[in-house]
Amino acid sequence: MLMESRTFVFNGAILNTNPCNKGEGGAFCQKCKGGTYKSTFDNSDCVECPCQIADTSVTGLSSIDQCKCKFVYTYQLTFP
Repeated sequence: MLMESRTFVFNGAILNTNPCNKGEGGAFCQKCKGGTYKSTFDNSDCVECPCQIADTSVTGLSSIDQCKCKFVYTYQLTFP
């Protein structure tokens, strides 16, 4: 099945009405920024990785399994 390409210009910006690929989101199919992912073929926004602190060095993640979490160690110093 061929999908008809539908592109519109709105206020000088080019809008793509075709579904975005995995790892891309929003009206402009922008690559998901670091710390986010999108695993569906649609124009929804990218979703934040389920981490307290996510590694943001890699962009365009297409699966929650690709999310990398940074671990934070906390401790309390006690003095006598």
